[in-house]
Amino acid sequence: MNQLPYLVRLVKTHVILYSIISSGSFSTVDLSQTKHLRLSEVGMELKTVTLADEVAFPSVLVGFTEFGTMLEMRADSPQYFDDTRRFFNSDAAAYSRRPPGQQATGTWTKQIGTFRFSDTQDVRVSVRRSPMYGDVVSMMFTSHQAATGQP
Repeated sequence: MNQLPYLVRLVKTHVILYSIISSGSFSTVDLSQTKHLRLSEVGMELKTVTLADEVAFPSVLVGFTEFGTMLEMRADSPQYFDDTRRFFNSDAAAYSRRPPGQQATGTWTKQIGTFRFSDTQDVRVSVRRSPMYGDVVSMMFTSHQAATGQP
């Protein structure tokens, strides 16, 4: 696990996102000044999330699973997919998967890597380009023990 990438560091300094990730709950976070849509007991969409002057997402989906907390940050800029060196410290190669016998979907993915987010959590990061959803940065936060099998 390498140094925390720029975009992950920005997530860590965003009060609302960090609170949700570290607590694993929406109930401990004051969302009164944040545009959001509660999708379910375990899912929410945050609208217009700004992490820095040049880093903003019109939509961030947050979901809780048995494995951890998932962020799906939908971008209206191609910069996250096109410039992975800047945002993720990595020149990750893009690949596309399709089921055998089916036409390509046009979705491309870059697996960035897994990083130590905190003393107790790891984050697995990827970015994908989809004709349906645009560019999406995915972050899955899991306990360090769940991610590695080690304490």
